[in-house]
This record gives sequence, structure tokens and C-alpha cells, in this order.
Amino acid sequence: MDTTLLTSLAGLAAGLVTTLQVQGASRLEWIIQDSSRIPSELRLHPERDEHEGNATLGDLENALQVYVVEEGVDPLSNPPVDGSYLQSGKVVIFRPTYPFSDRIDYLAVAFDGVQALHRSSKLHDSPVARVDHIQPEGEILPENLLKFYIHFSHSMSGGDVYRHIQLIELAKKKVVQWPFLELGEELWNQDRTRLTLFIDPGRIKRGVKPLEEIGPSLEEGKDYELIISNQWKDAKGTSMANSFRKSFRVGPPDRSPIALKRWTVESPRAETRQPLVIHFGESLDAALVQRCVSCLRGNQELEGEISINSQTTRWTFIPSKPWSLFQHTIKVHTLLEDLAGNNVGKPFEVDTFAPVQRRLESSHETLHFTPVLDKTP
Repeated sequence: MDTTLLTSLAGLAAGLVTTLQVQGASRLEWIIQDSSRIPSELRLHPERDEHEGNATLGDLENALQVYVVEEGVDPLSNPPVDGSYLQSGKVVIFRPTYPFSDRIDYLAVAFDGVQALHRSSKLHDSPVARVDHIQPEGEILPENLLKFYIHFSHSMSGGDVYRHIQLIELAKKKVVQWPFLELGEELWNQDRTRLTLFIDPGRIKRGVKPLEEIGPSLEEGKDYELIISNQWKDAKGTSMANSFRKSFRVGPPDRSPIALKRWTVESPRAETRQPLVIHFGESLDAALVQRCVSCLRGNQELEGEISINSQTTRWTFIPSKPWSLFQHTIKVHTLLEDLAGNNVGKPFEVDTFAPVQRRLESSHETLHFTPVLDKTP
């Protein structure tokens, strides 16, 4: 059984091969014979063959050449890769003296200008992981901000995450010392694509020694930059594509509890799947909003699709079935937090260092609405 994989099927699909094909011209083909995706030879299929049956070595060398691709250097200025040539019918075959490397990119050039680029280096060296975004996403954050959520495109490595994270005060270009709560057990989601990064509560809560001796991690009126280093490796041991920087200005502290009376509810029309929209009037914790706000009819939680805007100031719910003309309930768990860690009805300052079981007690508050009957004729 022929196990040869043609690049037209494998390489192009993987994004490893780019061919510049001229209409009516030759075709170049990288031949890959195993699962490594590293080519073993290169084949030229000419549109015409002026040397069929009597081509010399010089003819073949002039027909097809391979060059090493280096960043910032014209590949054609390099000497061609050394190798052997043979001809099978019209097809010219090039085999390198030394195997093609999985760490080097190659450019093949045919006599009529057709080119084919093989990106072997992408197989191992391409740092595909990246920071997708950091929450909260606002440009102005409260002085007593409690935490960041760092979202990655791929599963990441852990164990020493804090050495890859810096907080810079931009005016002085100074690294803020010990701004984060460095936990022995890092706070990852299940697939290790989201890290919860707490600001040290001792530098937020008033009357606590770290705040009095060192000062706050963030100071109102100043500009900061949170930097995630590209030296951070993903779960496979590959460094990230780029460092990530989030710039923000610090506003006044927020010490007020979440108050549902300040929320605005846009009631949907009955007998439709029009969205229910809640405006919070402030940015809330993005992860907790997903879990702490729900919609019920009677005691039955409704199924549907929840979405939150990037500033986490608006919650939208589209039910899987049309709204009925009955009163509905918006149920809000009091564990919901704003950006400063204030809960529903309770500011962060209260009972912050109380026993854990007290902090985890869950109750809820409710709002009510009735879908609007559309009286349009």
C-alpha cells in the first residue's frame, strides 16, 4: 500500500504549504511519507517538457531548486539546498543530500517562476497559545479591584504562573511589588484556559497591615499595565505567540454593595422569543454573572441562551420557548460580586476574613416582570 501523502491534500490542509501557481505553468509537489509531515522529496510536474528522455543534470538543476528561508533574508540570495535529481517521465524529482529539517522553512522554485513554500518550522516552533482577553475589559477600573480573569486560547502550564505576570505603574515605569495573592493552589478552570488572579486582599481592605505598610496595589488616578509574558508555556511546553498587555486607569474605590433596585429590566413581548435584558448600572464579575443570575416561571428555571456584553454591565436572556403572559422571576444569588468584590446587599469590607463557611452561605434576592402583550393590530 502506498503511504505517500500528497501536500495538495495534507500540507495545504494543515496550512504548511503555500504554492504560487501560474496559469498554464508547472506544478510543484512536496512528498510526505509518514506522520511527521516533513517532506522526503520534491517533485516538479512541468506543463511542457523540452528535455524528455535526454535531459542533463544541468538541465534538471536549472529546472528546479530549493532554498532555505530565513527571516529578513531574500531566500534566492542563499545557495540552493544540495541534493540529487532524477527524472521519471516528465516529472523532475529532487531529494536532499541531508533530510529536510523540521526546524527550517524551504522555498522551491521552478524554471517557469512557480514557487512552493513549505513551513516545516511551524510544526514545532510555532507558539500557538496566546492570551485571548483579560477581564474586566474596561479601561477604568476601581482602586479596590479584587481580581482579573486571564483567558487563554489553549490549555496552559501551571505551577509558577506569577513569575510570568507583572503589574507596571506607567508614569514611573515601575514594577508594582507583590500586588497579587500568590496561592499555592492556582485557580484554574477545568481545562486550564482561564486563570483567576486575585489582587492581594490585604492591600485592599482598610485597617489591614499590608495596606498600611506597603500601600495599595492600585492607586486612584494612575495608569497601569498588566503584562503577561510570552515565556509562559502552554500545556505542551510551547511558549506563547506574543506577550499580552492590558492598559487601564484606576478610578475611585467602589465600596457600595450591589443593589438590585438600581437595575433596569427591559421586559420582552409575550408569545415571542424576544430577549429579556437587564442593565446592572455597573460592571459585575463576568464569571459569577453566568452562574448567579437566572430566570424562572414559578419554581421552574427557564432554559435559554445567556449573553453578557464585554463590560459586564448588561445581561441578556433568550428563552428556548416563547414567553408566556405570566409573571416571571429574576433570581439573583447574593454571592454575585462587582469588580471590587462587593456582594448583593453586602460590601467587601464586611466579614472578608470571616470563616469560609460564612462566606459560602448562599441566599438570593428576586426581581419580577411580566412579558408585555403586543396589542399591535
